[in-house]
Amino acid sequence: MNEKGGYTCRPSRPIAPRTCPCAQEVALHGSLRNGRARDGRITLDGEWAWFHSRRRSKWCWSIGMRKTELSLAHVYGLLEPGPVVLLTTSMKGRNNVMTLSWHTMVEFEPPAVACVLGDGDYTFSILKKTRECVINIPTLELAPQVVACGNASGRGIDKFEQFGLTAKAATTVAAPIIDECYASLECKVVDTRLVNKYGMFILEVLKTWVDPSNKNPKTLHHRGNGVFMVAGDTIRLPSRMK
Repeated sequence: MNEKGGYTCRPSRPIAPRTCPCAQEVALHGSLRNGRARDGRITLDGEWAWFHSRRRSKWCWSIGMRKTELSLAHVYGLLEPGPVVLLTTSMKGRNNVMTLSWHTMVEFEPPAVACVLGDGDYTFSILKKTRECVINIPTLELAPQVVACGNASGRGIDKFEQFGLTAKAATTVAAPIIDECYASLECKVVDTRLVNKYGMFILEVLKTWVDPSNKNPKTLHHRGNGVFMVAGDTIRLPSRMK
């Protein structure tokens, strides 16, 4: 929408045409590459257009064949923000670790993170009872351990011993820090209102540790079905954000 309350066409790269039958009298704002009006229809090559008729008016967008439909079961692979983390917990002196990629920041200061766990996860019950954990951020070098921890349950094995991870004592929570990870965030659960419905825990970060020698950490980002993307180039742009 422009400043006068109207709509402005958006240019786009040429895509396969599609016919829109929604209008009888057509008025177009902007250019239509290879557009043709005929019998109350208009064929588009990927532009916004305003359609008028006696019954209705609407904006229409021509969806070309450059894209194909994706199964809804795979949407998470497009939106998982990453990086993949190793979430550690401890109960009755027994440490556990799980691989997690469904998380997001929800507050700046004090920092708060939302994490989604399945209620069938061993860590789910521990976190619900102890209300504390550590979010450990691994890098590319720990990829084998990341996958291994995600494919095994801590109910019957000690993942630290099994997969060669070193547990170090945290300062504010009982859950351990993973020494091999680039960064570790000591957290406590501060909101459980969405746990029963969505498995979402809201965590407040109490203390954060980071390896200063790692200037360009190559973190892992899950794309689904065992496919990971490694963090790429870093750029700096003018911004007022912290």
